[in-house]
Amino acid sequence: MKDTGTELIAHLNGIEVLRYVYRPEMPETESPKPYFHPLRTLSGNIVTGYRPHDHRWHKGLQMTASHVSGQNFWGGGTYVHGSGYVDLPNNGTIRHEEWLTPPQEAPSLSGPTPPRGPLSRSQPAPERLSPSHPAPERLSPSQPAPAPESPAATRPTPGSESPTTSQPTNAPATSRQTPGPEPLPPPTTSRDRPAGEHNSSTNQATERLTWWTRDGEHWIDELRTFSATPTADAWTLDFATTLTNTRSEDLLFGSPTTHGRPMAGYSGLFWRGPRSFTNGHTIGPDMGEQGQWLAYIGTHDEVDATSTLLFTSSDPNQTWFVRADPFAAVNPSIAFSKEVRLKPGESMHLSYRLVIADGTWDRPRIESHLKAHP
Repeated sequence: MKDTGTELIAHLNGIEVLRYVYRPEMPETESPKPYFHPLRTLSGNIVTGYRPHDHRWHKGLQMTASHVSGQNFWGGGTYVHGSGYVDLPNNGTIRHEEWLTPPQEAPSLSGPTPPRGPLSRSQPAPERLSPSHPAPERLSPSQPAPAPESPAATRPTPGSESPTTSQPTNAPATSRQTPGPEPLPPPTTSRDRPAGEHNSSTNQATERLTWWTRDGEHWIDELRTFSATPTADAWTLDFATTLTNTRSEDLLFGSPTTHGRPMAGYSGLFWRGPRSFTNGHTIGPDMGEQGQWLAYIGTHDEVDATSTLLFTSSDPNQTWFVRADPFAAVNPSIAFSKEVRLKPGESMHLSYRLVIADGTWDRPRIESHLKAHP
């Protein structure tokens, strides 16, 4: 990957498929954080939306959290039961600290993809990661906060099931282990390939980040690894992260649904599609339902083309936040309807894969791809 000093750029088969902005400039009300945009298919069609007028804090694909012990790392207003969305002084910041592997363009654009590990929580290494510079200063909002998240709507798309009214209660599995002398690897890294090792057969990077509250308190250390790998008819973005509580108190990860708003359990890795993808077609779980994968198929403006995005989680019982109307959005939620508690020094491991393909994939083709690329 090419590093410009503010973003990483990855090319596959001569096409720029990925830009990862790790030093973003945005108002404090949008909860500044790194993001992927644009993401493109191998033919060059863009499959992400950026800062739409309805939700300025939606930026391509980004790791975020809507409710963390009263803090908002999502952006915009915070859902308060009985009051709706309220602009509170609680917009946090997720900050890039350093690259643990030198991001660089791979000499070869083929090779094996690292295996993905289980979704779990565990005791991390005993030493906390210290920030490389002081807590960020508050930024003055450049404009009023946008409108809150729109209520979930039944998607009028063929082949999809009706939204369920039940609230699933699955949450990341928990486990504890004796801390060791080295930081735990991210979930996509196997025991025989420790975190920080560069995979020369693909575009890969490992990053250290920190999460800060509005008042400048350091609450979370993050170790993030992602890679871009081509397949015969698409390309794959593998994304894994380890979140460690650096507070002296428990952290509670939640969502608007855990705070009283039905069917709005967004929190975690979030994709916002282009405006033209509105009312697209989905295959897999509906809003609030469980499953390991979900596909979204959208139609492009300007060109006569469609694209398929296939999201998978390492959790076979993943609960999904998904919308096709009033906009295209997919989120494998970490706390859809039940809060996740992270004790001091404890870590949460998350692992996902996004396949980006030209054209419309049906269920048999999706299942064939998943079987060929476990």
